[in-house]
Formats: sequence, structure tokens, C-alpha cells
Amino acid sequence: MSSFSEVMQQLSGVDEVAWGEADTSMTGAQIYPIAARIDFSGIARAMIESPRVVAYKDEVPRGIPGAWQDASFTVELELAGHGSTTAGAVAETALGEFLAWVFGDSLTAPAGTTISGANTAVALTTVASGTFPAGAMFRCGAPEDGHGEGQWNNVASHATTTLTGLLEFDAAPQSPEVVYSAQTIYTKSSFIGGALTSKRFRAMSADFQAVMHGCFVKGAVLTGTNPGEVSHASITIGVSWAEPVSATFPDAVSTAPWTYNPAVVAGGSVALQPYGSATRLVGEARSVTISYQMGIVPEFGYNAVNGAQVITGAKRGPDRIAVTVIVAAAGPSATPTYWDAWAATTPYQLMLSLAIGLGQAVGIYFRRLIWTGKQPTQVGHNGLNAVQLDFMASSDPTGTTEAAKAAMVMGLG
Repeated sequence: MSSFSEVMQQLSGVDEVAWGEADTSMTGAQIYPIAARIDFSGIARAMIESPRVVAYKDEVPRGIPGAWQDASFTVELELAGHGSTTAGAVAETALGEFLAWVFGDSLTAPAGTTISGANTAVALTTVASGTFPAGAMFRCGAPEDGHGEGQWNNVASHATTTLTGLLEFDAAPQSPEVVYSAQTIYTKSSFIGGALTSKRFRAMSADFQAVMHGCFVKGAVLTGTNPGEVSHASITIGVSWAEPVSATFPDAVSTAPWTYNPAVVAGGSVALQPYGSATRLVGEARSVTISYQMGIVPEFGYNAVNGAQVITGAKRGPDRIAVTVIVAAAGPSATPTYWDAWAATTPYQLMLSLAIGLGQAVGIYFRRLIWTGKQPTQVGHNGLNAVQLDFMASSDPTGTTEAAKAAMVMGLG
């Protein structure tokens, strides 16, 4: 039979009850709308060359099939926001659930609310009382309203009807402007050594299908954070063991993929200011790059389900999140802002409003950035003078909740 096109693929996944369980059922599975084809070649064991001594010149001993210890595949997904306006009730989405599995955890999102009464640029009087948890992402208003502008913020506190953000808006929002909620995903700071929940995935094409057991996150890359780009999350997933299967393709039984589209990075803002300062400083940022080095460590053991399986669990260790921001050069000065801030090792914070359209909004917040790299001087960027700022994202020990301690927080609105 002739081969079918490699363009046609499907990926579905479901949580496992026990790590690497010998079950091929995909009942309750979610189909993911992958943004790039899966490379099946990584879902395989390696043959170990035998060192056996032979008697003839060209004799080659049979190899030894290796263990399942380096198998992996990569999933690329669009950061498509929440899919609803988040002005009212906010349910967990499949995208949010997956990203929470990747990066750590998520908050139960409160319902959106509206402004009511007197406000300041940082403290909003809301109809809802005490519903937004510390560390949650939220937005306020609409583009060109002169107040919240639909930009992202992070909750410092919500005491009775006073919702205080970590950053000021452009001006005090006015009644009855909307305070949009969001699904908040965050890295866990107090989870070092914490065991992961494994997933079972099924990758399908017209010519090959495999169920992968004991799957865990190995790495994450966030791309498309610059103007005009579409934001993506590229996730490398480790596999404890896999087996070929034959099922109906395409899969019409599992939960269908989400159909809402992402928005390009435009209309948002980059607010970069010293840590602890509520003043929203929106500068002329040219580029933002996030390099995420995942600290998840697989556990190797003997008591496995499959005869060639050696990975029996995985735990989280420290992540390393490098953030590079390129800003426009500000002109000659004897006391350049970033030159002096680097020398004083002043921590910064960064709020990225990547997209702000209803149902398509994506924001990323780094609450405490520590300087790394060289002292900032002039660099060239797309033919213009610029300044490169290099940071490492840190958790915040002063936070009152896990989300408020998190080194990185993501909002889907």
C-alpha cells in the first residue's frame, strides 16, 4: 500500500492513574491542535552495540535493544488566550490545563467583574468582593480608553471591594469599565522535589500510531514574543515507554481540539520597572526573548511496568528562566538608567502584555528579575541603536501565595 501524507497527524492525551501504567485506553482524552508535525523518530529505543569478541574478521554480533531512557517528542501549541471574554465566569481550558502541567500549577479563576465607585490608578473599587487571589493575572478596560487600556496586571490583594494591582494603570479606571479575569498559570517556588503527574499520549498518523506511557515534561521554549509574531509554546516531553497501536484515524471519539485562534503580538505593552515599584513604566521595547531551562529530573528505578522501562517517575528541580529585553537607546547621559541599575544590582519586574484582544489575550509577568550578563551599553538592533538587558527570573520569597511567589506567571484571557 502506498504511504499517506505526513501532513496528517493527531495527538491526544489523558492523565495517568499510576506512572507508566500498561493501559492504551484514551477514554476522556483531549485532542491537542498541534502547530507543528510530531517527529516520530524520537519515540524509539536505541540499539546498543555488543562488545562481544568474535573469531572472524567481519563478524558482527547481534546488538542489544536498549532501555527506554532517551525517548521524547515535541509538542508545539499556539498560545491562544482563553477563548472567552473572561468578563464573566471563567472555566479552565484544555490549553490552560496543559500549560499548568508543564510549568507548575494554575489558579481557579474568579469571575470577571466591573468597576464601581471611586478608584486610583492602582486600587480599583469592584462590584465583586475579595474574589481575586494574590498573584492572579487580570486586565481592565479597553484599548484607547485612557485608563486600563486593556493591559495586563497582577493582583497584589483584593480586600473586600478594593482590588489592588502590582502596577498602576495609565489612569484611574471608571465605572462601569470591565475588570477581566484570566486563567493564571504559574511556576511553583515551593515545589522542589515534588513528584509530577504523568500523562499518556497517543500520536497518530495514517501510517504509524503509538501510545506513550509515563510522559513528563523535559523542556519548554516560549517563542513569538516580538511584535507581529504569534506566540507559541514548544514542549519537549519525555517518554517512559511506548508501544505501537492501531486505532481509527482520525480520532473522532476523544474531546475535540479547541478552535479559537491566537492573536499576533500587537496592541499590548512592555512595562519594565524596578521591583516593588507600582509605577507602570512602558518604554520603547524592541524585542523580548525568554529562554526557559526546565529543571525536571527523571527518576530511574527497577520496579517498572514494561520490561525495557527504567524511568519510574520525575520530580521538579530549580528552573532557569533567562529573559532578554532590548530597548531603544535613550540618548547620551552621564547616569544611564540601566547602566547604573546593573551596577547597583537593582531587581526589576516585567509585565508583557503580548495580546489584549477579547478571548485572545496573553500576558506574562516576571515579578523579580535579577541582572545577569554584561553591563548594558549600546548594541545594534535592526539598524537602530538599542540597549540589551539580560536578567534571570527569580521567585519572590515575600509572596503570600504560591502564585504570588512565582518566578513566572502567565495569563490567558
